[in-house]
Amino acid sequence: MSDDILLGCQDLLHHRQWVAESLSWTVVEPLGEALHAIDIITRLGGSSDSIITPEEAAEAGTDFVDERFLGVVLEMGRNVVLLEDNGYQGSRPEVLRVLSTAARVHNAYWNVTGHGRLSCAAHGSVLAVIDVLDETKRSGSAPDILDADLQPLLDDRASERHSLKAAFLALIEIRTGVSLAACLSSTAAAHVHIPTQVTADPRPPGILGTVDPELDVQLRLAPEPVRRGALLRLVDNLAHNFQLAHEDAVHHARALVAQGGSRQHGDNHSMYVLVQRINREYVPRVNAGEIDKDHQLGRQLNAARGIEAAAARPGAWPDPLDAFYWASLAYTPDRWKTIRNDTLAALKRQR
Repeated sequence: MSDDILLGCQDLLHHRQWVAESLSWTVVEPLGEALHAIDIITRLGGSSDSIITPEEAAEAGTDFVDERFLGVVLEMGRNVVLLEDNGYQGSRPEVLRVLSTAARVHNAYWNVTGHGRLSCAAHGSVLAVIDVLDETKRSGSAPDILDADLQPLLDDRASERHSLKAAFLALIEIRTGVSLAACLSSTAAAHVHIPTQVTADPRPPGILGTVDPELDVQLRLAPEPVRRGALLRLVDNLAHNFQLAHEDAVHHARALVAQGGSRQHGDNHSMYVLVQRINREYVPRVNAGEIDKDHQLGRQLNAARGIEAAAARPGAWPDPLDAFYWASLAYTPDRWKTIRNDTLAALKRQR
């Protein structure tokens, strides 16, 4: 049965490309009294006035604002489901905690940049968060709580039709009885627009501050020219070591990094295109079992993501210092340890 569910989820991702590229799907299961759509809307900070027409939702979608909920809310039996197209509110720890009051919550989230995760929360606590790029990267108070259901799905990914995203969707369906396909075909969904978001926890502006707070802090304490120099050295190392130095997009990205905090918005689209080009070659080969995640192509993909992040406009997403996070995935552990230590030593000398 689980294999059938997994195959159905992979077929869904194949036939609905927008779902494969960007999705936030949240299933809320009440653990006591029944919950209704309006209860979930209220927990998100909205009210009955937050329910809008499909036409209003389409118009609101043309003016995207990160700090809001824009999607649909629907009741599936006793469960309440949230669906966001190109949104992520349901994946935020603050939202998971609020929604999981007297409830269990599962969320599957990913976006076009490759970021994503599977989350599970209950009784106001985030239990498990598993990265969509690497199922071994986990957090939460009980990070292995999903393994009994997830591991068989991971073991059954040998064919090209099986992916980690499909495994995440299948896991939610197995644990909740709610299928994404049924949610997408429902005609009972309420379109909801909540312009304010659940108050955010204090957190670093990027990924690096979460996975390596010491390196993040030292980089932010450094004078801007020193920090920019560290980014430039990293970009040059990534380009040289992962066969990217010949790419025009990399040359353009390096020029943007060199401008530092004085730069205006700048157009980094060419680097995005390069990342997507590598990703389109890498993902099918991994799914088909031709290569593993440690293959040089995967490391090149992470190197390209690092260069793309380095060239991001300061104060935007991704945070430029996330280049160091992606570099940590591109290099072997021993090589990354050397680069990290050298970076810290250089920052200390130049402060």
